[in-house]
Order: sequence, then structure tokens, then C-alpha cells
Amino acid sequence: MKHLITAILILIGAGAIGRTAPAETSVLSLSEFFRPGVVFQDRNHDGVVDFVDARLVMPEHPTAGDLSAAADIAARLGFETTAMNLPVARKDVARADVARAFQASGSGATIFIGAKSLIAAGVSVATLGGAGLKAGDGLVAAFTVSGQPAVAVLGGDDSGLNAAAVTLAGHLPYVWDQKGPTTDKIADDVRQWLVGKGVTPAAAVAPAISVRSNADGVERVVVDVQLAAAGDLVKAQVALNQFKATGGTDPKRALSYGNVRSLRVRLRAPVGGVATVDLPGAGLRAASGTGLRGDLLGTGLRAPSGGDPSPTPPPARRPGGGAKENFDLSTFYANEGALADSDNNLIPDRVDVLLSADGDGADGVVDLAARLGLESTGVSLPIAKPASAITAPEGEPILVLIGVSHPAVDQLVKNHKWERPALQPGEGLIQLVKKAFGEKSALI
Repeated sequence: MKHLITAILILIGAGAIGRTAPAETSVLSLSEFFRPGVVFQDRNHDGVVDFVDARLVMPEHPTAGDLSAAADIAARLGFETTAMNLPVARKDVARADVARAFQASGSGATIFIGAKSLIAAGVSVATLGGAGLKAGDGLVAAFTVSGQPAVAVLGGDDSGLNAAAVTLAGHLPYVWDQKGPTTDKIADDVRQWLVGKGVTPAAAVAPAISVRSNADGVERVVVDVQLAAAGDLVKAQVALNQFKATGGTDPKRALSYGNVRSLRVRLRAPVGGVATVDLPGAGLRAASGTGLRGDLLGTGLRAPSGGDPSPTPPPARRPGGGAKENFDLSTFYANEGALADSDNNLIPDRVDVLLSADGDGADGVVDLAARLGLESTGVSLPIAKPASAITAPEGEPILVLIGVSHPAVDQLVKNHKWERPALQPGEGLIQLVKKAFGEKSALI
């Protein structure tokens, strides 16, 4: 069984891309992206996922943070399937009629990375609840446009965007880990609670989740409730506010989750009335500083049965961070190279490299991340970091540096460990640098 590691998106139909007028959107469950047949498909009907029907949308000029977030998501796409077309399908926001690859069908899901990627779709950040994002804040929001599913990965800055990407790629459809609830479970809990108060919800979905970089747990889960009767709006709002006033600090109360700081219930009446009630979480401890690091899905914070909200700290360091004597181009996709076998069964279950892209033409990091996710039964997220997040290269796993203008590459040139070639337009280079950072090699 595969083990995924921590580490988020926006889906939209191909017909929606390229719009400039505001698009009509509706909420969608975050879990929809992971339902069989939406993105992860079994085309030959043998019970095994063998096709990824999704495309990525990034800004016209993606930043290093955009590329890192896209790489994390691409690794999850590769991880979930036994076969995948490369390059990963993209849509160029500057030329909305051109797909960079042929993998996704016209009805497939689209993943938007960053606020600027939404421009061509005619979707505003405010519509998705991201207007107030600050530095370090991240948001994953699911919705539909013209009937097609969509998920957006947004951040107030690169660190917030990375936190959101890790949430999508490494946690969802679970809120935090496999011992805790899914987003659908929380939405159903809200629906059942309202039914117990004499309210009749027509539907309840969890379309958005907010996170914070370098913080354990999630900041907020949003549950959108469509009410069956107009009179239920006031009844539901009063019931929730009374509940908030009388039981908000009890860690064992209903609608309390140990890894969720707050639960936002958005009530919608049939004729357009809307009310929002925020329920504070009960018992999640303050951030320990471990943050959303590269831990296997199922570790990190958990909400044990019985309502105990105490977090379980992640491991102290990312596995596979040492040097590898036989690391070279011939072993890159083997256990002696970028992959590893933790339990000695000859099956790769770990990725031992960290990708970092910077500069023009570096978006190939997305395809490399997808290939690594495809090749291994376990992935650590984040699988990629922007150059600005790598302050001590010798302390990182083996680095794969994409882009000749990468600051870490400049450091190798300065230290006379690598000589930058005079590449012509259209030319590329893959080169191994032995003992690039301490005893560790690096791949450029």
C-alpha cells in the first residue's frame, strides 16, 4: 500500500479557460477531486488507475514559489496512478487556446496554481474566499465553472502557497491524516447536527480549507450548507450561535476536531439569503514550529478516538537526507539514486532528492516531480522548494537544481565546483556534480 507524505489546486473545464468576463461559479466538495473517475481514471477497466485527467494552470510568468507548489501537486498526481502522460498537461494563460500536452480531455479537471492563474478563467480570488490572505496564509478551494470541477491553490505569499499545495497534495481528502476525518465527514457532521436542531439541509459540502505555513493543523474548514426552506436560515443561525456560546471550549463537544482551529458554517437559504457562523476549535495546541514538513501521510498531527486533540509530533528529520555513493544519471530512477527502499523489499518507497527550480524555462520541474511520484510507492512533501527557502544546501537532501540562474548553482560556480556552459537557445544540459555540498552530490 502506498504511503503519501504531507504536502494542494483548482479544477476547471477546458471551456472555462480563456474567459475574461466574470465566470459563474458554484461550490464543490474538496473530496470531488479524489473521487474515482474525476481525475484518476481506469481507462482499461481493470480496477487500477491508469490515467490522470487533469491540467495545470500557472501564471504566465510563474515564480519559483509557483513552480514548487505545482511540483508538489504533480508528485501527488503521479503517485496516484500506474501510468501517466508526460509532460503534465498545462494551459498557458497567455494563450488559452493552446494545451502544452494532450493528456487531459476536454472535460477534465484543471488545477490553478496561484491567484494570477485565475485571470483567464474569469474567477476572482474574492469569490473563492481568498481576498484577505496575508503572508503565510494558504487556501485550497473547490468549485465548478460551467459545470466542470475546479480546485484552486492560493497563498498570501510563497510560503502560504506552499502550505496550501502541501495540503492538497499530501493531506486531502483527509483534513490532516488518515486517522482523522475527511472533509466530507465534517460536512456530514454539520448536516446531521442541524437535522437534530429541526433544520432541513438540502446539501452540505466542504468546499474550502485554510492553512498557515509553519503551523500544525489547519486554520479553518468551511462547510457550505444549502437549506431546503427559507425559514431554516434564522433557525440554523440561532442554533449555531447558541451552541457557540455554551459549548465552544469543550474539546469533546460535537463539531470539534483536534486538528482544526475553526469551523466556518456558511448557511444559504433557497432564495439567496446567506449567514455565516464561525465555531472555534477546541484544544489544538499552538504551533510547535514543525509545520507542514515532509512526513508520510498518516503521521504528524492526528485526532485519536475519544476526542483527544493532542498532536503527535512529526519525525525530527526527513528520511533519506544523506549522501549516496552510487548516485548518478544511470541510477537516478533506482534505489541507489533519487529513490530508496526503506523496508528492504526492493520496491521504491521513498524519494531521496529535493527539487528546486528558479529562472526562465524551469517549469520542467513539474514533469520531473510527476515522474518521481509515479516511480515510488512513497513520496515526501514538499518534494520541491524555491531557491529562497534553501539557506543551507548541505543540510538538504540531495538537490536537483533546475535553471542555470539558480542561486545554489551560482554558489557552485563561485566555489569552482561547476563551470556554467555556454548553452544556445533550445539546448539543455543534465550534469552531476560530485560532492557539490559537503559529501552530497547535486544534479543540475
